[in-house]
Amino acid sequence: MTNTQKLSKAISILKNNVDYTNHNSIVDTEEKFNKIIWLNGENESLTPPSGITWTAVKTEMDKL
Repeated sequence: MTNTQKLSKAISILKNNVDYTNHNSIVDTEEKFNKIIWLNGENESLTPPSGITWTAVKTEMDKL
């Protein structure tokens, strides 16, 4: 499983139906995670939805 697939799976484990855009090829640091653009309808934000943090995502990615 690629890092990108792990990221997607980890986010979906934490919260279903979360849309985001990732312009980093690999998200393996908090700095890169903080550059993800989170989509909420027509709105874009650098603030992830509640329950989605780098620590939580990284923990789930490490389990995969």
